[in-house]
Amino acid sequence: MKNIVSVLGLGFALTFGGAVLAEGHNGFERGEGKGGHGGKGHMMKRMFSKLDLTDEQQTSIDALRDQMHDSMEALRGEGEREDLRAQMKSVVQAETFDEEAFKAMLASKHAKKTEAAVIKAKMKNGVWNVLTAEQQEQMTAMMDEKRERRGGKRGMRRDGGGLSK
Repeated sequence: MKNIVSVLGLGFALTFGGAVLAEGHNGFERGEGKGGHGGKGHMMKRMFSKLDLTDEQQTSIDALRDQMHDSMEALRGEGEREDLRAQMKSVVQAETFDEEAFKAMLASKHAKKTEAAVIKAKMKNGVWNVLTAEQQEQMTAMMDEKRERRGGKRGMRRDGGGLSK
């Protein structure tokens, strides 16, 4: 009985914990309006201000960011997160555990995360290619400096991190 309770508790934590942590984390807007330092959008604006971007470069980067945002919104879909959460809950709370159904749901969730990572990487590549060679060097130096300040750690990111190397 203890094992069943432990497994169910772990299942709930895995199923619902990520969704709670992910709430409100949508690309460049993450953290805005919540106090603190403004999240990733603030950091990127600071970095780009140090690069002395031309108006044309800034317009191109804004377009890339908007395109990424639209692609991420389309990927999320209307109510899909809630549907998946409800499906996972029903599998976890069922009388008998359907391992194949749960694996299929996880595979679907993983495929979406992979696609989101591809969308972000394309945007980062686009931004990188908008920069001049000198600005790319500056960006690489800033990212290296930031990494050194954190003791070489990349932080909690799992999607590959910044634009450098």
